[in-house]
Amino acid sequence: MNIYRQTNCSRTLYSTYQTVLHNALPNNPRLLIVGYGFGDLHFNRLLSRLTRIHEDGRRVVLIGWVLPGMRGEYWAPDANFMEWPGAQAIQCMARLSRQDDLFGRPYINPWVSRDSRCRIYLEGFQDAIHNHGVEIIRFLTK
Repeated sequence: MNIYRQTNCSRTLYSTYQTVLHNALPNNPRLLIVGYGFGDLHFNRLLSRLTRIHEDGRRVVLIGWVLPGMRGEYWAPDANFMEWPGAQAIQCMARLSRQDDLFGRPYINPWVSRDSRCRIYLEGFQDAIHNHGVEIIRFLTK
């Protein structure tokens, strides 16, 4: 397969994912994001629509993984000291949680927004499912 066909196929898949997300957000106030680094501005913009559309009816769960040394006391107001999340991730998570000061307190797994509409789990997918699976399901189905 030549490089053009590979690239074209990837663009088609990406476009499909983007269209599915765009169409699903207005109809569903629940969002589960697993392993996304928030590096795509177009997807971030789509994700941010959830908060505008559903406001206090939204429920957002973000599951990711951050090195243990980047959690706890290093979950601090100055994100420049952390490798992840970067500026784009911080902006998108702030919009989803409707909270500009994501780093105003030590990280506790999970981090929960002040309005309790957004939960962030940063100890990996296995930990989130094994130790918090029931609470995630209850939160998303409330």
